[in-house]
Amino acid sequence: MAQPNMSWEERLPMQLRALYRSYGYQIYKMSDFETYDLYRENKNFLSDNKVLTFTDIDGRLMALKPDVTISIAKDTKPEESVRKLFYSEHVFRRMPGANQFTEIKQMGLEYIGADTGYAEAEVISLACQSLAAISENYFLGISHMGYISALMRELKIDDATQSTLLAAIGRKSAGDIAIALNNISLSTQQQKAIYSLIEMPTDLDNALAQMRAVALNEEMLDAVDELAAVFNACAVCGLMSKLRMELSLLNDLEYYNGIVFQGYIKGLPRAVLSGGRYDKLLQRFGKKQPALGFALYLNDIWGAFIQPKDYDVDVLLLYADQKPCQIATAVQNILADGRTVLAAKIIPPEISAREVVRLTDILAKKENKQC
Repeated sequence: MAQPNMSWEERLPMQLRALYRSYGYQIYKMSDFETYDLYRENKNFLSDNKVLTFTDIDGRLMALKPDVTISIAKDTKPEESVRKLFYSEHVFRRMPGANQFTEIKQMGLEYIGADTGYAEAEVISLACQSLAAISENYFLGISHMGYISALMRELKIDDATQSTLLAAIGRKSAGDIAIALNNISLSTQQQKAIYSLIEMPTDLDNALAQMRAVALNEEMLDAVDELAAVFNACAVCGLMSKLRMELSLLNDLEYYNGIVFQGYIKGLPRAVLSGGRYDKLLQRFGKKQPALGFALYLNDIWGAFIQPKDYDVDVLLLYADQKPCQIATAVQNILADGRTVLAAKIIPPEISAREVVRLTDILAKKENKQC
């Protein structure tokens, strides 16, 4: 249970662990490193394919982990029908725009065996509750890679053009989309479907209606039906005002095949939470289970939401040469008042306190009980 004097960055992980456990998720612990080949073979799943490597005493090339989901997918047994895990780990990767690696604190969860429908609503609900534990000024942008991939197949364009087109959609740039489709013959309906991805209403009901109107095949309509069912379940949880349709939100089609989402908090420049369905990653490891999860990037949160304190401790208790039992009694009395206390013989350097109290002054005000 969180204590009242805990700092925000100490209290949040405890709160999230309790939240995830309440839905039946179990803690997952892993090593700080894996074989480099694991990440080399799945580099497209990573936001950045650069990893920190070293050679172990057996001569194997190892990597400091840049990701947790890949390790969970690798460790999942083919016969495990359901595996609900959460983690609190450090990963090592480059931040967007950076030229050096950073140790990133992550919390997240993975739902192995997550079918479409309720399981997706549960994970989305937990993503929203995770963001709400930080700030009520958040929203979750949602897309569907099945809808996107079905549209791309309908266009019958080569891989290079598709890559260029998806990048333009991700930037929400109508001009770049036009350049990517230059000299490609598309029907009016196909063009309308493409441009709708960057012009989608954020309101969910209107967005679903527009997605149905421009759908080119049954797979796209199936994706709309899946989203509608999930949103109906999310409505029961009172989350609809926090969800937005963001079809320009794209993940790698090799790994993601369904709902994907990102969480944003007012005042922060980029997403602090990212997740989605990654059945194809499990398939790459020869496993048939569906899977869904998300990660919360704590490094991006601390600086913006930890309010600086004017002091490090409520009371600095200077005890000089007093008896240990007298010091202990004074410390316990201060703690009983709900205040934090630092007991020291002399004033420590670089420590600020709301109040400096000398034990000799306390003892002088009342009868000194002999120990």
